[in-house]
Parts: sequence; structure tokens; C-alpha cells
Amino acid sequence: MTISAPSDQLRDVYEARGRLEYAEPVTPDPKLDRKFEVINDELGRLPRASSLLDAGCGDGRYLAALPNLGPVPERVVGVDIAESILQTAAIATSRAGIHPELVRANLEQLPFADSEFDLVMCFQAVEHLLDPQAGIQELARVLAPG
Repeated sequence: MTISAPSDQLRDVYEARGRLEYAEPVTPDPKLDRKFEVINDELGRLPRASSLLDAGCGDGRYLAALPNLGPVPERVVGVDIAESILQTAAIATSRAGIHPELVRANLEQLPFADSEFDLVMCFQAVEHLLDPQAGIQELARVLAPG
């Protein structure tokens, strides 16, 4: 395995976790999952974006919720370190009627240009990075000003 960013060494762990814990999509019940409800409420209040990145998208639950929040951005991208989890995200988003670009990548070294996204969201991912500062810098780098 070639390691280009610190957390790349964790990729095999997250691939196994994806196969074991995230093999099937989960649709959280907002009445029972307060965090999911609050995040979706906040996302629904944001100004319309033409491009959105979900960094550390996991099983795609927040991407799959986008159609319920209003107009879906023209470009939707989900990134996760594990292909196995991205496969689950593809199922979840397809069931929701959207087809985002799903990219296997490390948040510490995102494969996108500077200022490429109008909106960047990242839930429950930074704490899994071996270099969280690099991850936060990358999120800021790919976010367009304004």
C-alpha cells in the first residue's frame, strides 16, 4: 500500500469496517436520531449551492437526505477513505434518486482544485484523522470563498 497522507495507513481498517458495519444503507428516523434531525434542519436553511462536497460521507445518509431539503445542487460529491463504504453510499443515494460522484480519497489530501465547492460539509470524520489539522486545511482549501 502506498501511503501519501497519514491516515492512508488506516484505509484497510475502514474497508473492513465498511464491510462489517455499513454493508446496508441506514435511513435514520429523525424522530429517534436527534443529530440527524438537527443537521438536516441546518442544511435545509443554508443558501442554495451549485456544488456540494460531503467529506467523509460514510454510508451516504446525509447525501441521501438532500432531495428532502430542497433543490439538490447541480454537482454533489461524496468522499470517503473506504471503497466498501462508498458502495453503500451509492445504494443509499440511488434509492433517494440522486447520483453523486463518489470518490475514494483521504480528507488529508483531497483530489480537488482550490475553491471547487460552494458548500463543504463534514460530519463525524475529522476525529478519525491522524492529522486533523491537514484535514481541516484541505476542507478550507476546496471551499470557495463567500
